[in-house]
Amino acid sequence: MPITLQKHELILGGLYALLQLFVLPVLLSIVNFYLQLPVWLLNVILFFLNCACSTAIYFQFLKDNLRLSLSNPWRTLRYAGQGLVLYYISSFLIGLIVAFFAPSFQNLNDGSVYAMTAQGGTLMVLATVFFVPPAEELLFRGLIFRGLYDRSKLAAWIVSCVAFSLVHIVGYIGLYTPQMLLIAFLQYIPAGLCLCYAYVKSGSILAPMLMHIAINQIALSITG
Repeated sequence: MPITLQKHELILGGLYALLQLFVLPVLLSIVNFYLQLPVWLLNVILFFLNCACSTAIYFQFLKDNLRLSLSNPWRTLRYAGQGLVLYYISSFLIGLIVAFFAPSFQNLNDGSVYAMTAQGGTLMVLATVFFVPPAEELLFRGLIFRGLYDRSKLAAWIVSCVAFSLVHIVGYIGLYTPQMLLIAFLQYIPAGLCLCYAYVKSGSILAPMLMHIAINQIALSITG
């Protein structure tokens, strides 16, 4: 059974999730109107702030999970590895379906990340690999999945996976047709499911964090 979030972590985490998703990007855009920073650097700042704030809010939760992982590191590594294998298998199958029904489809979010990585170099790679996964896992697997898990396991799986997919495509509404938007949404479902799997089976949030770090690193290595 995954470690339970404390009440103040749920409250502060929920408030910060709203700030993170709806307020912080707008504030940074306003600031950048005057500073005129490159897009990749603005994203590095956003990734760092999200990671730092999430770590501060969920500090006790992270410490408890670290203690659990250190008590049985093989369990954490084993399920992170299993989740990674399942992710690539399921993503490959989804890719075949997408290639059959929409052979010209391109994932705009992935393309945007790769373009910014090419511009930002090492700093953008480090941010994508080491800042993004902890912040996203604390939000989607920690706050949302773990927060709902005791009330309804089914709701925990569905809501966390849907939210994880939506946050990766919401910025591209209007750029995709509705059909393409659905395809982009479905492409992130395997990651959401497999990250939840690694979390539940290991009992530690560190398993999906390690898995997420590996996914991002491998993706950037392949495109680089």
